[in-house]
Amino acid sequence: MGPVTVRPGHRITQAMASHAEARVAELLSALDEPVLDATVTLCVLPDKALPRPARARVSVRLRGRRIRAHAQAASPHGAVELLSEALADRLRRLGGPAAEG
Repeated sequence: MGPVTVRPGHRITQAMASHAEARVAELLSALDEPVLDATVTLCVLPDKALPRPARARVSVRLRGRRIRAHAQAASPHGAVELLSEALADRLRRLGGPAAEG
């Protein structure tokens, strides 16, 4: 598998970036086809009026296609968990082993 790159944005700790990397890498490790690379972007928008200011996005490049998912939540941890669920759903649609997990 290619590397998972995490781009931590505003108010994202190194621990949260590492958590996001581990969650995405775990899902991608079950794929039968090679992953060329994956990029996770995390940020917390500074607007306190937003109900879900934490944002998480992932873009996975496989041979011949790109899989994307995104999520918003009240906290960075929540956004990463929702992102993991969204990515797992996308991978299930491809018919990969994530369908069993």
